[in-house]
Amino acid sequence: MNRRTILIGVAVAVIGIAALALAMVPRSAVTGALPPSADVSNQQLRDLVSRGARLVDVRTSVEFESGRIEGAENVPVDGLTTAAASWDKAAPVVLYCATGARSLNAFGYLKAQGFSHVYNLTSGIAAWDGEFVSGQASVAAGSLPATGKPTMYDFSTSS
Repeated sequence: MNRRTILIGVAVAVIGIAALALAMVPRSAVTGALPPSADVSNQQLRDLVSRGARLVDVRTSVEFESGRIEGAENVPVDGLTTAAASWDKAAPVVLYCATGARSLNAFGYLKAQGFSHVYNLTSGIAAWDGEFVSGQASVAAGSLPATGKPTMYDFSTSS
C-alpha cells in the first residue's frame, strides 16, 4: 500500500466515526441548550418548534380537526400515557390545548414520568396569534369566527 491509500483510508475512517458519534447524540442535545420546563409564550413555542421540539395538541380529535397550530400532532390527553411511553424523554415536547388547563395536566404528567424538557403554551390555542390550520371535520356554524380561532361559549346561568 502506498502512503496516499493509507491517508485516504484514515480519512474515511475518521469521517465514519464522526458520523456515528453524531448519530448517537440525543436529539435534544443537537438542538442546543434548552430552557427549563415551564409555561411558554407564542414566540417561545415558535422558537422551540424551530429547534426540533415535538408539538402536541392534547385536545380531542374533534377539536383538533376543527383547527390546530401548524405542525401539531394530536394526542388527546386521555391517550397521553400510551403515546408518551415511546417518546424520547430527553427530547423537547411543547403541549397545548384550548385554554391551557388540560395541557398543564399533561405537562405535570410528563414531568413526573421523567421528561426533561416539557413546555406548556400559556392560555392554549385561544391565545395563539400565529397560523391556524383548519381541518376537515364538520364544525357547527359560528364556532369558527373570521379570525379562524375557536370561540368558547359559556352556557351557564346564574341562579
